[in-house]
Amino acid sequence: MPREEQICVTRIDDELYIKRLQKLPKYKLISDNKSYDDIDLEGRDYDILGIVVGLFQKMT
Repeated sequence: MPREEQICVTRIDDELYIKRLQKLPKYKLISDNKSYDDIDLEGRDYDILGIVVGLFQKMT
């Protein structure tokens, strides 16, 4: 299980999300990009598939 504030890959239904996990006061996926809504996980069927451990960027 990811720790608080770690970025994780989560599947809800057939959709994948890459967002920060908030555990308290309830489980929620938090978007760093405020153009996207946060997702309340309470009462939903979801799977945490993994934790983001790195980022690749093309250097120019």
